[in-house]
Amino acid sequence: MKNKKIISIGVLLSLFMMMRACGQMTTLVSVKDEQGNPIEGAEVEFLYARPQGYESVKKTTNHNGVVKDTGKTNFHLNVYVEKKGFYQATYAKSNKGTNLEKNKNHDLTVTLKKEVNPIGLFAKKWRLFSPSLGEKIGYDFEVGDWVRPHGVGNAADIFFEVHFDIRDRSDYDYSLNVTFPNSLDGLQDFEGLETSALRSDHKAPNEGYLATWKQTTQRRPGETKKGNRDPSRNYWLRVRSKADEEGNLISAHYVKIYGDFPDIQYYFNPTPNDRNLEFDPQKNLFKNLPYDQKVNQP
Repeated sequence: MKNKKIISIGVLLSLFMMMRACGQMTTLVSVKDEQGNPIEGAEVEFLYARPQGYESVKKTTNHNGVVKDTGKTNFHLNVYVEKKGFYQATYAKSNKGTNLEKNKNHDLTVTLKKEVNPIGLFAKKWRLFSPSLGEKIGYDFEVGDWVRPHGVGNAADIFFEVHFDIRDRSDYDYSLNVTFPNSLDGLQDFEGLETSALRSDHKAPNEGYLATWKQTTQRRPGETKKGNRDPSRNYWLRVRSKADEEGNLISAHYVKIYGDFPDIQYYFNPTPNDRNLEFDPQKNLFKNLPYDQKVNQP
């Protein structure tokens, strides 16, 4: 019994010493705008994770847009960069690929995106689980629901058709087919800037939209799950498109989606031909959304 207590105390002491182990790191931060020009006067906050909390050090970039700090952390370092008129950039443990580990020096080049023209949009988080398998069902971005009779949506902006052949929890085939009602509607994926509060460009692109998109997932006994779903994927959409007699685009609405289907965060611009999708979180055109559907990201 005494031996067990001694071993337990030894393990706890070892864990305690590991927690107390403090690693020194030097972090160089270069702050630039989207054109690659240095940004002077940006505030950079270094947050060193300690057992008792975070130690904060704030510094300002010089005329070359550079700042450096050396500190100690027991776990990791978070870095926040901001300047008036720009969107904040974040390097934190919770952000994919931005974990700044201890006992390592880091050289960061941080891009700050400028605030250009934030506007009110229909923006919400939504889990697009199809209410009926094997059926093509429309979703209304402006209303924020499936079209009738599956919801209260009035007109389909996009169609989803889900097929799910499940034989066992470890043996199934899943596919999601995305199509559109109009000939010039479509979508295209894009890679967002994960460190920026504004992950996307300010405006949706003019061209490059695909009329169809297919997402698949499959699993077999004893094998890992395979498929093309990527939670870090984002999309631009062109919907409600209208064409002239020669098939040229004359009118459309634009949508931005953060995340991959079915778990998405979308932004719909209700103004025809306005490709601006830079969202002002204080001007959501959806009112009284449930907490889990609210959007705070531009």
